[in-house]
Amino acid sequence: LSLCLAIIYVANFLVMSTDATARRLFLDSMENKCVIGFSFVDDDFTEEQINELDTLSDEEYSKKYIEFVNDKYREYAKMLEGEDNIVKAIPIRNFYITVKPPIGMLGSNIALVESEYADILLKHNDAKLIEGKLPEKPNEIVLDKATMLNNGFKIGDKCNERYTITGILECDLYYGYGIIDNRMYTGLQILSKKRIDDARTLFPLIGREYDSEYNFVDDYNTENKWFVEDITIQFEQATKYLYLGIFILLFVSLFVVYTTY
Repeated sequence: LSLCLAIIYVANFLVMSTDATARRLFLDSMENKCVIGFSFVDDDFTEEQINELDTLSDEEYSKKYIEFVNDKYREYAKMLEGEDNIVKAIPIRNFYITVKPPIGMLGSNIALVESEYADILLKHNDAKLIEGKLPEKPNEIVLDKATMLNNGFKIGDKCNERYTITGILECDLYYGYGIIDNRMYTGLQILSKKRIDDARTLFPLIGREYDSEYNFVDDYNTENKWFVEDITIQFEQATKYLYLGIFILLFVSLFVVYTTY
């Protein structure tokens, strides 16, 4: 009986710890922001821009295309500013960093932005620098203390073999940001005054219709869906098998005691 109770206690501790970690990653982080992104087609550019692209070599085409896409993201960001509930719209490029809970493997997206947005990002996420310095050059990043400890990072280490960690933040969330290089933006991070459950409502504000084939959203609803499907349901299934194993162990133990004495 004592062994079974101990197993139940440890199992629940691990499950609850993982659930709490996932909740911070998936849900708490979306209380005051969301992300929208686009796949661009010829109709998104002017005829002059398309003609210019047609005259370029492959290498020049790639550079000019990135320039056009980034300009389009900046244009959309300006269109969203001043709208109700929107504090700031920031062009970003995300990269993925792992977070290891007691059970399984989770991850967090870190935004790469222009350095001019650093102050508003820190203020909006209630984060402050406690060690090192804020990123200033392309591919420099700063991470919160929990993420640093979770991955065993220290200042000066490389993250994903590309990004150099320059400082540590104090923040209630798993959070960080970095400075983008000359690559293409992949989305707009919308900093909001209150939670945006469905980011698809933002598309008409920039004159676009949401199309799941060409656009994407990362908002509270999508994160909650992932949380339920990837965490809650999986844990419910795992817990059933866990308790089944515990009861089998208990039955065998009691049976042995009964037949022995």
